[in-house]
Amino acid sequence: MIPPQTLPSPGIIYVAREEPVHGRAPALQVTHTLDGLAQAGASVQFVTPWPADRIRRFHRQATGRDLSDAIEIASIGSGPDLPFLWRWWPSPVWSGIRRRLQRHLARCARGGRCVLYTRNRRVAADLADVGMPVVFECHELRALTLAQRDRLPADHPRIRAVRREEMRALRNIRMLVTITRPLADDLVAAYAYHGPVRVIPDGVDPALFAIAPEQRCPQPGRFLYVGSLLAWKGLALALGALRSVPAATLDICGGTPGSRDWALLEDAARRLGVRQRIRMHGTLPQAELRPLMAQAVAGILPLDGRYAIAARHTSPLKLFEYLCAGLPVIATDVPSVRDIVADEREALLFADGDEKALAGAMQRILNDAGLAARLSAAATATSQDYTWRRRGQRIIEACTAAVEGSAGR
Repeated sequence: MIPPQTLPSPGIIYVAREEPVHGRAPALQVTHTLDGLAQAGASVQFVTPWPADRIRRFHRQATGRDLSDAIEIASIGSGPDLPFLWRWWPSPVWSGIRRRLQRHLARCARGGRCVLYTRNRRVAADLADVGMPVVFECHELRALTLAQRDRLPADHPRIRAVRREEMRALRNIRMLVTITRPLADDLVAAYAYHGPVRVIPDGVDPALFAIAPEQRCPQPGRFLYVGSLLAWKGLALALGALRSVPAATLDICGGTPGSRDWALLEDAARRLGVRQRIRMHGTLPQAELRPLMAQAVAGILPLDGRYAIAARHTSPLKLFEYLCAGLPVIATDVPSVRDIVADEREALLFADGDEKALAGAMQRILNDAGLAARLSAAATATSQDYTWRRRGQRIIEACTAAVEGSAGR
């Protein structure tokens, strides 16, 4: 374990349990955020159950770049079973992990002014007494996500337990960070949270995704989707729209061959008669997405607004990647998307669930080169405010405010 005294004051202690596995967007978001903090000049120590070399190898394989050497990684997973148990944290196991974290964080606090930063609600709920302010980065209203995903009533024991934990987390923290403004509004409405809030969306690495106009070589009719194949991502709608645009093809970068979601998507494409017009690449490292983005005429983000996580809570990495690559964006008109882009500026937005409107937007891109060029230029300009470095700066500002006891939204 890295001696906490080596962490200069003030410092950010980032605690996260996300497993560094290929294709896991949460783990990639964590390592990109760490790198952005380092780029922005933060003194940051990453506390994780996973070995430091595995964290660095994961980031290198996903991005083709090394995680900053300025990031100290403190692995508290000394036993072979601990990393696995960190995934689920049953109560007896969490008690032991909590004590281990408390000891580590107490030593860090004695070394100078520090902030505990985490995206895990259990850490935020149960580690408010470690001698440093807690900043909680929230990505969803978890009780609502679970209820919608598993079709559970609001009074189900699992939902009630998650609500209690979310309430405890919000009661204990010094600062709340959300990735969208609608999510902040929903947390206030659901839990009467009235503490300080900062809205800090996700970001993009220009070194990976920025494509100069002269380097773009869009192929006629070639659209791109990047992301998982989960139902709330809305790919079924995109396949239906594809059927109405005969000149279009769709590259799908996400999912795992042989998985249930993969099989369901292939079956849907066959039923709609478009299987020959989609290319399923599986989940690719970010470093391998650039050529596909250079060849695409637009990036598609067909979120299913029936799910709160899609309509209000997500800050999609793919959206920022599309923008940075200069891709016109075709996206569902939901609050989480409007947080970042505007209709007819960087994107063509279509009504939630409207297959014909999505097909119409695709056809407009194919028919109007001037429109595509205008959206592309605006996308590139907008992306400059959403780099990981800029995200790191915003987090530093939030953590500084938490230490000083100031508020702001």
